[in-house]
Amino acid sequence: MSQRRMFSPDIVESEEFLTMPLSSQALYFHLGMEADDDGFIQPKIMMRSIGANDDDLRVLLGKRFLLPFETGVVVIKHWLIHNMIRLDRYKPTRFQEEKNRLIIKENKAYTERKDDVGCQIGNQLTPQVRLGEVRLGEERVEEPQFKKTVDELWIEMIEPFKNKYAPSMIQAFEIHFRQKNPDGKKELWQMERVFDINLRLKAWKNRQEKWDYQNQAKKNIPPENKRNETITERKSNGLEKISFNQFKL
Repeated sequence: MSQRRMFSPDIVESEEFLTMPLSSQALYFHLGMEADDDGFIQPKIMMRSIGANDDDLRVLLGKRFLLPFETGVVVIKHWLIHNMIRLDRYKPTRFQEEKNRLIIKENKAYTERKDDVGCQIGNQLTPQVRLGEVRLGEERVEEPQFKKTVDELWIEMIEPFKNKYAPSMIQAFEIHFRQKNPDGKKELWQMERVFDINLRLKAWKNRQEKWDYQNQAKKNIPPENKRNETITERKSNGLEKISFNQFKL
């Protein structure tokens, strides 16, 4: 089994990947490091060792960065885009039954084999290019195409949280992060290097509660304290030379 693993920026710097929670991204990298030479792995052991939860796995499955099987095994969909392993170091997966249910698309991504596709798998799933020895112009990997619109991506991210926060807060959050940049091509959240919407919403809620608390505290200051407060400020600025006690009732 090869000990060298790589990750293509076409995948891990894509908008679909970077908009996932950081915990799901971390799980993906760990699975990529421990998968066999065909990209297959049983994820539960790795999840227990790094403290990942089922939600992290569901995100990766929902966005099809992983393809699942009934046996509990998963395969990294873009494995052959990430890694091309030398034949003298390549060790075939022991999950041959699962492997035979897949085909490889033109962009080298795995996908499920359809019943009506008369395609022979055979040696198509055997890597043919040496890892780290691909010369410029010899092998070009096409970038996978994600055809979801910006609106669809945003709805997919925000929808699970709409029942957890007040509608007014969600509305203010959306107005802020969906502002267009000056050239109108991207929204504010798209320009972030990493946009974990779960953490952003928590931070937004904490700031809003802090503002609400400060505003309420100002409203609840008794009139006498407000007057004394003003006098104290003026005295500190050298504008009053009178005794503070004379204003006590």
